Amino acid sequence: MYVRGLVPPMVTPLREDQGLDADAVGRVVDFLIDGGSHAVFISGTMGEFFGLTDSAREELVPASVERVAGRVPVLAGVGESSTERACRRVRHASGAGADAVVALAPYYYPRYSREEIVEHLLRVRDASAVPVVIYENPHTTHLAIEIDDVMRLAEEDGFVGLKDSSGDWERFSRLTELIAPREDFFLLQGNTADAGRSVLAGADGYVPGIGNVAPKVCRALYDAAASGDEAATAKLQADVDSLREIWEDGRPVPAAKYAMELLGICGPVASSPQLAVTEAEKAQVRSVLGRLGMP
Repeated sequence: MYVRGLVPPMVTPLREDQGLDADAVGRVVDFLIDGGSHAVFISGTMGEFFGLTDSAREELVPASVERVAGRVPVLAGVGESSTERACRRVRHASGAGADAVVALAPYYYPRYSREEIVEHLLRVRDASAVPVVIYENPHTTHLAIEIDDVMRLAEEDGFVGLKDSSGDWERFSRLTELIAPREDFFLLQGNTADAGRSVLAGADGYVPGIGNVAPKVCRALYDAAASGDEAATAKLQADVDSLREIWEDGRPVPAAKYAMELLGICGPVASSPQLAVTEAEKAQVRSVLGRLGMP
């Protein structure tokens, strides 16, 4: 399995009672695919995996897989605070039809050793019936997966790629040098601000949270960068950066869901304890969308 292109981290539509809004899942899936997404990543950070009820998280995988219906790969996040919990997520996701699982380092304790992190990921791999994508996100796990360990795992059967959300350009550049020549292991940029230059430099794609709101713009950025058009890439990166101003206050999920409500795609409910967008946040979302002609 090799993933290349635009891979939005799909928001999870919720009802007021925090249950999964299955009908809206279908609308979000169609919106992302119709907008040019090359794959869909569910149960990631924008998907609020950390805040979903167990039932909502478990229902999300088969609901998404059914609606995608083979049009693009489905990547399912299996992030958990312990190895055993992660392995249970893996068995469920791979059994429910996900094409790959996306595994974080275990979070909460900030002092797991390199060997403990590697062992965690190896045990996740062993529990999975589908390929594993490594997910580096030290902002939330407070743990870094060392480059040497990424490359060590890349030599193991079952690991097929890395999503790097470190925001460390020097690190990402080094990873690009090591991974770009390979045809058996892909690299995705998780820091949207670096999307264009990452693909220009040889990364396989990127994972933009704002892709939930404007997948066509995000797809255009990928296409420009993949073709080597630096001028178009710079312009489209600026457009994508402008769109990300909808969460100027740093609350991306409530802001994105409110924007999607305005677009008629899903409701605004975020997992608790996240509160609904304020009137000031609503005004900011409407201002940004209006400036860019949406809707």
